[in-house]
Amino acid sequence: MASKGTSILLMLGAVFFFTVMDAVAKNLTIEIGLIPTLWTRYAGQAILVFIIIFPKLAETVKSELIGLQIIRSIALMGATGFFFLAFQKLDWQKLQLSWT
Repeated sequence: MASKGTSILLMLGAVFFFTVMDAVAKNLTIEIGLIPTLWTRYAGQAILVFIIIFPKLAETVKSELIGLQIIRSIALMGATGFFFLAFQKLDWQKLQLSWT
């Protein structure tokens, strides 16, 4: 069991990296479009996860609920796609003016 200090640091790290990911996604979606941004995110994530789990690949990929895992993957990609698409559709100048 992780200590409270470790748990807090992990949560702070997660919030930091989510914020960085959102900022990068915003810029990439505007610059190169939605599909390349999604492809980059998921390809990078797949490579990183593969490197991390490769030593225990056989025991890691076992699942009794493969259909549920596929539905979850589709839902995550859909949520991310809509989130990044929102960055494309927002009028950033108007939004910035409404906060001042």
